Amino acid sequence: MRPGFSLVIVLLGLHPAVERQAGSSRILEEILLVEDRRAQGENDLSILTGALAHADPLVVRHAARAIGRLERPGVAWHLFPLLLSPFPAVRSTAMEAIAQAAQGFRGDSSRDSRGATWPALHACVHVWEWISHGLPSDPHILISTGIGVIVVSFLSFALAWMLARQEGVV
Repeated sequence: MRPGFSLVIVLLGLHPAVERQAGSSRILEEILLVEDRRAQGENDLSILTGALAHADPLVVRHAARAIGRLERPGVAWHLFPLLLSPFPAVRSTAMEAIAQAAQGFRGDSSRDSRGATWPALHACVHVWEWISHGLPSDPHILISTGIGVIVVSFLSFALAWMLARQEGVV
C-alpha cells in the first residue's frame, strides 16, 4: 500500500467534520450577533435558547454565556437544564451564566435585595436537583437542606423584596 493512499483516506474521513464545523461556526456567528444586539427581539432570544440544545458543546457554552451576559434574570431558567449536562465545561459555563444573569437584580441601590438573591439562587439549584434526581434518601440531609437552605433563603429573599418595595427601589 502506498503512503499517499492512506493520507487520502484520512483526509476524506475528515471532510464531514469540516462540514459540521462550518455549521457550528455559522451558529456561533449568529450567537455573537445576537449578543451584540443584546437580544432585543423575541427571535434573537429564540436563537440563543435554540442553540442550548445543539449537539456541539462549544455552541451550547457560547449560547449559555450569551444568555448570562444579557443579565436578565427572567431568562436564566433556560440555563438550569444545562446543569445536568454530561460535559463538565457545559455545567460550569451554565452555572457562571446563571450567576451572571442574576446580576440583573443589581439594578437597585439596596444591598439587602442583592445579598438575598444569591442564597435564593442556591436554593433553586437544590430544588432543581431534587426535581431531577429525587429527594435525598438521608432524612438529615433532607431536613437540613430543606429548612436550612431552601426555606431560610426564600424567606430572606421575600423579606428583602418587601423592604425594597417599601424603599421604592422595586
